[in-house]
Amino acid sequence: FAILIPMQIHGFLKVFTTLGQPKVAELGSKNLKRGLVFKSFQLEIIVIAIVAAYIIAAPTIFKILYPGYTEEAVVLSQIFSVSLLYYPGNVLALLFLRERQTKPVYQINVLYAFSTITALTILVPTFGLIGAVLAKIIVRFLQAGTQIYLFKRYLKGG
Repeated sequence: FAILIPMQIHGFLKVFTTLGQPKVAELGSKNLKRGLVFKSFQLEIIVIAIVAAYIIAAPTIFKILYPGYTEEAVVLSQIFSVSLLYYPGNVLALLFLRERQTKPVYQINVLYAFSTITALTILVPTFGLIGAVLAKIIVRFLQAGTQIYLFKRYLKGG
């Protein structure tokens, strides 16, 4: 239950990426980098506001929707919501879809899978539920960092 609401928010944020694909396709090659960075920045501001609002509202939401759950579930949910801050990096990855670049997409997906397995294997036995939440946060930020790195590298021609 701790991750249920943040995952619903994540599903809602996917709509922005889906809606952004036609906009990315319309961007000329000249404006592509600036356009994607600007759209990513705009989405980051929205996501920060959503995460902050959720962190503030989570105790009340849990009291109303899940009155039987402990304070620990609220804290885990609030911490897990921080993992949503990675999401605007996905806008930068739209470049690879537009340019039909499969190698960076595969690199991102393989790194995500490998780092998820590694982080969960290390953090869950060590820290339990909080380890699972921390693993998800670490992996998502690693994914965002990889997307940003590959985005910059692609634009430099490498």
